Amino acid sequence: RMLHDDGYINVLNVDYSRVVIKMMQQSQPELQFLCVDCAESGALGEADHFDFCVDKGAIDSLFESNCDSMWQQGCAMIQEIHRVLKPGGKYLVISNGGIGSDVLKATFGHMQSEEIE
Repeated sequence: RMLHDDGYINVLNVDYSRVVIKMMQQSQPELQFLCVDCAESGALGEADHFDFCVDKGAIDSLFESNCDSMWQQGCAMIQEIHRVLKPGGKYLVISNGGIGSDVLKATFGHMQSEEIE
């Protein structure tokens, strides 16, 4: 919402849950929403499309599950986001613990991190 309010007009909000998407569409109909599983190849559309991606906990929810299948889902999600980011695009991950940072570094090659308390 804040990005939209600051003038970014092409913002796509994505969630796995149809319930969450429906709730957000009702409360903020002027925004654009997409209900998909970001771990599925092609789910986010065409390659090299987005300039910026913000992850507010999706990666954490997958990697912190301590389950092999969810770990693979996390790896697949990172690959899908990498696929749809334009060359030079940025991926901002807001994380509780940085689990999965080795996968991020291997996929993107360069990673900066900052701890905020």
